[in-house]
Amino acid sequence: MVAELNGVRIGTIICYDIREPELSRHLCLENRVHLLAHCGAYYRDESFYSWHSFVITRALENQIHVLSLNRAGRDFGHSIYCPPWVDERTPELHLGGAEELCYIEVSVAAITEARSAYPFLADRIGCYSLL
Repeated sequence: MVAELNGVRIGTIICYDIREPELSRHLCLENRVHLLAHCGAYYRDESFYSWHSFVITRALENQIHVLSLNRAGRDFGHSIYCPPWVDERTPELHLGGAEELCYIEVSVAAITEARSAYPFLADRIGCYSLL
């Protein structure tokens, strides 16, 4: 699903979808989303910490904002927000395990700036299946 709020196009995915790059890429390129909103219920098991790596990768490879929300509580928590580019000046934001309200500014200009500074999306081949 894609919705728009104040000029920001928001695509939604759930739980396991974050581990499959094709859906995020499709939402980015075909639906031109600026923010990928991802909700899950990640329990603290052996796969818990790998989830953050997928969030950061989806944000950077598509140069979009990604907000990944997990359930709160001792056995869950650690939601994460990642901007379109991450470096020492603009790190990802890791949240704790408690219920809390946070405000995050999602800027379309940040996407434009990231894509201008690092224009690797322009080098993408139209159809990789032809290779």
